[in-house]
Amino acid sequence: MAANVLGGMFSAGAFENTKCKSQATCEYFLYQQVASTRETRAVGLKVASTSAVLLKNSRATHTHTKIGTRATLPLNWKPDIVVVGSACDARQWALPRGPGWDTQDYMTLGGSGRVHAAATRSLLQALQARGARVVGVSPQNNVDLAMQAGYGGAVDVVIACGGSTSEEGFDRDSLKLDQHVFLTELSRRHALHKEPKPRLVIAAFAPGAIVAPWAALADSAAI
Repeated sequence: MAANVLGGMFSAGAFENTKCKSQATCEYFLYQQVASTRETRAVGLKVASTSAVLLKNSRATHTHTKIGTRATLPLNWKPDIVVVGSACDARQWALPRGPGWDTQDYMTLGGSGRVHAAATRSLLQALQARGARVVGVSPQNNVDLAMQAGYGGAVDVVIACGGSTSEEGFDRDSLKLDQHVFLTELSRRHALHKEPKPRLVIAAFAPGAIVAPWAALADSAAI
């Protein structure tokens, strides 16, 4: 691996024609230089979209006034949505003013391969940008507040989020998402709630393998 990387650098003259010498003079090339093209962005979009895994998208056992018993996803039936949980509006650290190049977040792995995208949106921002009918937001990982926001009125779908991070050179402490307790209890109370009730969709931002007991009680779940 090292031979392949160094061989390419030597053949390209990277060591003889360096653009900068230290972090003090490399900030532009590290954080501001646009290295992508229309073609590479298209590939990146394809990779991101095909890497999403739909764990579950069950048909409902009770008829919904808008979609009957069909599966919840995709959300092209214009449901009224309540978004709950802190991970749904988690943002990417802004470099170079963020904590550091090795800092991980729900959008990016921390380490030498970290890529900062200026236009990254949270799930909540993406829903709003696509014109989804978001009628309520409960940003805390608080089940009682989530139930009040999503289960007390004419809400069609509750979207709950969880995430985990990973950094180069360090093992993750657990395969649980940071919001594991919140999602597990929310899905349990959703299952016990009497009909009519909203559909529960859980979205997970995961850097690798996770445990997902909450998926069994949700209507739809995706990573």
